[in-house]
Amino acid sequence: MTIGYVFEHEGKQYDPTGKTNVESADEHNAGLERAELAFWQTKPERFAAYISKKDGRDIPTTWLGTQIGYVIEASKFMNNLTGSRMTHVRIKGNNGATYHGSFGSDWSQLVRLRRCKT
Repeated sequence: MTIGYVFEHEGKQYDPTGKTNVESADEHNAGLERAELAFWQTKPERFAAYISKKDGRDIPTTWLGTQIGYVIEASKFMNNLTGSRMTHVRIKGNNGATYHGSFGSDWSQLVRLRRCKT
């Protein structure tokens, strides 16, 4: 069974499935990120990234905060169904591909990216 990134809180470890126990959360998370970055270099059709702020700018990162490219275009709009703000981004990845995706800028940092056709 593969587990995801591990959080440590008050001496206990947690992963997306609930409580877990790994020898070192830092080493476990670093190994997951290495695999994630290797997959990123293959220019995948889809990828999950996070939008973080750096020097007042939005940048796409891994869960641990490693920058994987930069935002080349962004537009904000209101989601008519929920009334929340959304942001659509185009990203130039450091893997050489261009991606696009949207995220709920009011409540989320996760952006599900799709590779652009051109």
